[in-house]
Amino acid sequence: MADAVRLRLPAGTAYGRVARATTAAIARRHGFSYREVEDLRLAIDEAIIALIDAADPTGAVDLHYLVDEGEVTITVDGAADRPPEAVSRFHTLVTPLVDRADLDLDAGQVRLVKRGGP
Repeated sequence: MADAVRLRLPAGTAYGRVARATTAAIARRHGFSYREVEDLRLAIDEAIIALIDAADPTGAVDLHYLVDEGEVTITVDGAADRPPEAVSRFHTLVTPLVDRADLDLDAGQVRLVKRGGP
């Protein structure tokens, strides 16, 4: 059975902890290994860093989790038109952690896919 979870957080770096904890809890619930959970926590952190506009007091980051048959897909929507240097950092750090990582700075969206669990 697939699980879908949505989380909306203010666009402040202090809320990254909530996103990491939520990501870890969802992955653990679905049988992901300790290493897979830690990989997802780091990937989510970098996704938020790439899409956060801390200068916008009304900004938010939306996370959408879909877990089905040992695969988690996380879509993160944040600020659009982020600086291009975010791409290099994101791909360098996140690509080795997940099975698929897409970053669209124009749309302000990250999509992560990680297979694991039993």
